[in-house]
Amino acid sequence: MGPALALAAGFAACGGEIPADLVVRGGTVHTADPDAPEAQGFAVRDGRFVFVGDAEDADRWIGPETRILELDGAAALPGLIDGHVHLASGLSLVRGVDLTGIADRAEWVRRVAARAAELGPGAWIVGGRWDPHPGGGVFPTADDLDAVTPENPVALSDIDGHTTWANSLALEIAEVHAGMPDPPGGRILRRPNGAPTGILLETAGALVTRHVPPLDAEQRRAATLATLRTASRLGLTGVHDMAGLEAVDEVLELAEAGELPLRIWFGATGAADRIPALTAARDRVEDALAGITAERGPTLAVGYAKLVTDGTWLGGEPVAGDPPGSLPS
Repeated sequence: MGPALALAAGFAACGGEIPADLVVRGGTVHTADPDAPEAQGFAVRDGRFVFVGDAEDADRWIGPETRILELDGAAALPGLIDGHVHLASGLSLVRGVDLTGIADRAEWVRRVAARAAELGPGAWIVGGRWDPHPGGGVFPTADDLDAVTPENPVALSDIDGHTTWANSLALEIAEVHAGMPDPPGGRILRRPNGAPTGILLETAGALVTRHVPPLDAEQRRAATLATLRTASRLGLTGVHDMAGLEAVDEVLELAEAGELPLRIWFGATGAADRIPALTAARDRVEDALAGITAERGPTLAVGYAKLVTDGTWLGGEPVAGDPPGSLPS
């Protein structure tokens, strides 16, 4: 059967409708429409919704080539839009180790050891997103990492990005030692003899992380795309990214190539003196993507600044095993 006959056959099979590429049915579809908050099915063609309604009516959109997804009573949600993310932080998880949501501290170490074996001696191990609270609220130490990473420097951010967990090799490279004073806005947690434990709060983390070799342009593009695809797989269709203006041109290149799997609104952290740079970036993006925006709506936009004060607890005596604390933003 030729393409024209196949289309005609599909058109007839769909009760007069042009067949959809995808039909989802058999569950509760939350629409986010206050006038019709729930449906039982929907159809998508060429990347756009062409039907949302009853499951029986969804069948009209099924043709010979239509993919059918049965919910079997499950719920379908609209794509989520995250109001505050730092996608650039995800690059370290893609290139390093991801400890997000893992409460078992022994598993943290196992994953770091596995990554060290993959990367080989000398390579930095980054990433993290470890959360000390499920484990009793006591910070880990360099000792936990040293046994499995004797030849790999390690710098792992905690779940909120305010604390860095480093091994002894990373501390040695950064020359963080007992005699080093705490940097302004940061704190080095110490043992009773003054030696660093491996936990660096706030700006102290940069003492180590500034020694991590940067990605080259090709590596960064691949890591950025992998990060965006990971966010998309988790159900995000849009994000407000607080990465700042430095990443705009990199993501703009992906948008122009049609490779963005979600929509991004860029914001910049900083004072009012950054407004001229912000507006210039906004205009540059709007001009570059005018045709794509007209066809698909906004895929990448620049448009707001963030002013905020927050942080973690820096007070108290500098002893090993300090529990993490926080101040309200």
